Amino acid sequence: ARRELGEFYTPGWVVKLMLWRALHLLVRGKPPDEALPRSGAAADREVVELIDEHYRSRGTIPSFVDPTCGSFAFGVQYIDALIRWRRERGRMSPEELAEEVLAKVAGIDISPVAAATAKASYLLQLYRLLGGARLPRRPDPPILNADLLSLEPPPRRFDLVAGNLPWINVSALPPGRREAVKDAARRLGVLPPGPAANKMDVSIPLFAVALTRLTDSGGVVALMVPVSIFRGVHGAKWRGLLAQHELAEVWDLTGVKPFEDADNQPGIVLLRRR
Repeated sequence: ARRELGEFYTPGWVVKLMLWRALHLLVRGKPPDEALPRSGAAADREVVELIDEHYRSRGTIPSFVDPTCGSFAFGVQYIDALIRWRRERGRMSPEELAEEVLAKVAGIDISPVAAATAKASYLLQLYRLLGGARLPRRPDPPILNADLLSLEPPPRRFDLVAGNLPWINVSALPPGRREAVKDAARRLGVLPPGPAANKMDVSIPLFAVALTRLTDSGGVVALMVPVSIFRGVHGAKWRGLLAQHELAEVWDLTGVKPFEDADNQPGIVLLRRR
């Protein structure tokens, strides 16, 4: 059913690749020089070092949100990296890091089932982090069951905004939802002109909200989108929005086919918000 809504759960290797590159851009001001890490273990070590560099310079971990989080695959990978960082660098106690995670790592999803699954995934990571330790209160993972396009007010702004947005042409949506998405795109300044508005992908206004309302100044956006929006009139206003910020790189994964049994055109956008 979620595939019919343009939603695909993201393979772990794609999640790790995106977080590695996003943390590089956030902490060191540019993506890594190599396209792929030498190994998974090398990427894990570098992510720990990047988190530590951020902590040493700012006294805190990078805040994170997945704006359409599904089962929270990106958040799980990020918390896993934070657990490794604590074990290897010893900057915080398990209880201190758990409180920091609850304050700074979040997710949003329109589906109640996905939001409940994300909360369960989050709690399992907290259990791994705490081991036998306990928090003074029952943890309540900050996973919002909400429509990103009508979220009022946004929860906060984040250093890292990463995830895999739903991709579906608005013409395939029910009439009421179709008009709501187009109205949101109009308010955000990314609605395509004329008849092209009827070919807009829902990822366009979702990306605009994630960038303009959830990302802190100097923060990094790493989001999966369909590569079709990089060409054609229906993506022109969206491309204009990207031009207002520091676009670091664009990946076309069409030939890689990361989503099993799916005939789609996945891409990745990595940028820093001005």
